[in-house]
Amino acid sequence: MNQTEKRKAEHVDIAINEDVRANYNFWDDVRLIHNALPEIDIDDIDTSTRFLEKKLKAPIIISGMTGGYRGGKRINEVLAKVAENYQIGMGVGSQRSALENKSLEDTYGIVKDFDIPLKIANIGASQIVRWNKKELIRSIDRIIRMIDADALAICLNFLQEIIQPEGEAYAKGCMNSIEIITKEFDIPVIVKETGAGISGDVAGRLAKLDISAIDVGGYGGTSFAAIEYYRAKKMNDWLYERLGKT
Repeated sequence: MNQTEKRKAEHVDIAINEDVRANYNFWDDVRLIHNALPEIDIDDIDTSTRFLEKKLKAPIIISGMTGGYRGGKRINEVLAKVAENYQIGMGVGSQRSALENKSLEDTYGIVKDFDIPLKIANIGASQIVRWNKKELIRSIDRIIRMIDADALAICLNFLQEIIQPEGEAYAKGCMNSIEIITKEFDIPVIVKETGAGISGDVAGRLAKLDISAIDVGGYGGTSFAAIEYYRAKKMNDWLYERLGKT
C-alpha cells in the first residue's frame, strides 16, 4: 500500500470513528416556508431536472468521496447502487491513486457497472499543476475513461494539502491547467472545493474560463481539516495537528 492509498483508507476510517463535523452547520439556519395552500396534487409534482445535458430524477448529486484503496470499491459500489436506483448523479473521489497504481482502477471503475445518469471523474488541482501539457492530457483522458465519465471535477484542494502532513500544496499555474483541459476535452468541467468554500472573487476568476459549473463545497458537515488533525495527531506531528485544529 503506497502513501496515497494508505491516506485514502485513513480518511474514511477517521470520518467513521471520529467527530469530524465542522464547528457550525449553516444548514441549521435554513428554514423552509410551509405552503399551506399548494394548489397542486402530489402526483403532479415532478422533481426531475437537467444538469450538464443529463436528466436526473431529482436535483441531487452524490459528491465524490472515496476510492483508491481496496475498501473504497465497496463504498463506491453501494453509492452507485443508490445513484442508479434514484437516477441521480454521482462523483468518485480523487483518482490520483489509480494513476499511481493501475491495480486500483476498479475501486473507481465499479461505477461503470451501474446505470447512473451522470458520472463525474475527479482529480485534485494540486496534481494537475505538476504535469506538463502532454502528461495532463494523458492523465485526464485516463481518469475519464476509467469510469466512463460524463463530467470532470477538479478539486481546489490547496487548503487541505497545506494542513496535510505529507501534503503537496502546488498551486501556481492552476488556471492555465484548467483552461487546457476545457480546450482539449469535450466534457463538462466542474471546479469544486473540499469543505472551505469558494469566494465571490474566486468564482469570478473561474467564470472567465470555459467551465460548466462551480461546486462551492462550503463550510459545514464533514471537515477535512478535522480529518487531517486526527491524522497528524496519530503521527505525533504537533505542527500539523495545530494547523488542522485551527
